[in-house]
Amino acid sequence: MRKSLLPALALCGALAWSGGAAACNGSNVILADNFADDSGGWEPDTHMKFAAPALVVRLVKGQAGLPELNSAFLVRNGDICMETVMPNAPDLNPAFGVMFWATDYQNFTMVLFSASGKVTMWRKNEGKWLTVFSVDSPAVKGAPGSANTIRVTFNGNLVTTYINGTKVRDQRAQAPATDQRFGFFIQVDKPVEAEAGVDFVIPSFKITNPPG
Repeated sequence: MRKSLLPALALCGALAWSGGAAACNGSNVILADNFADDSGGWEPDTHMKFAAPALVVRLVKGQAGLPELNSAFLVRNGDICMETVMPNAPDLNPAFGVMFWATDYQNFTMVLFSASGKVTMWRKNEGKWLTVFSVDSPAVKGAPGSANTIRVTFNGNLVTTYINGTKVRDQRAQAPATDQRFGFFIQVDKPVEAEAGVDFVIPSFKITNPPG
């Protein structure tokens, strides 16, 4: 079951990005994807367009979010970097998230940042959302067209989040005993009303072994 929207009250130009995904430079590259094609193991969705220079995921009218898990790769400890470009929908407070420790769409952990500057770690357990932390980060660039890189490292029970190279927080959390799935998440505060939809741009997604 793919639908996995956050609770309604949870989230109060030219393509350009900084290449921040290079921060994930572990010796073992599990997946490095610039989305030139659909061979990276992502689950098919009609609203996802794979083509250089980036993946474009469209939220259509009436839709408020989309989770996406990878089916080809599994990992227990990792270092994920995802480059993003903020959609032109400032009134909807668009948000991007990195999913990990996922068994399916009803059970996973995620760190998400929104255009408003909020960074939140969620745990979804049997379909129920739990907030692990929620903080403001001045490192988030919220203007339409702004490039942001979210980096999340998870090693043992320690999860560390960075936005644009700035550390947000260390957080301890219960880690799984086996390798799990990972992915990404896009979200707006309320269902899209525009007929044209809202486009979320992801230039790259990279996961390596954790640093150290």
